[in-house]
Amino acid sequence: MKRKGLDLNKFADWEVGKDYECVKLLGQGSYGAVCSAIHKPTQKKVAIKKMTGVFEDDVDCKRILRELHLLSKLAHTFVVELFDLIEPKD
Repeated sequence: MKRKGLDLNKFADWEVGKDYECVKLLGQGSYGAVCSAIHKPTQKKVAIKKMTGVFEDDVDCKRILRELHLLSKLAHTFVVELFDLIEPKD
């Protein structure tokens, strides 16, 4: 369903599970897209980064795994905390 300036299905292909609700697309980059979302059980505002083709290129895959590893270790006011990791169905 689409109304003037409003696309209600823009997150239809985002497999985020039942605990999250995507709210707004924040941006897109070379590794995917980021949206703001709500973690339903806690009502906490989160950002979800959707990456596609993660395993298609060895160098890109290593960079993404390095980012995940670093985010899991860092704890600082000005660094985004890794809250959850959602595995794709495929």
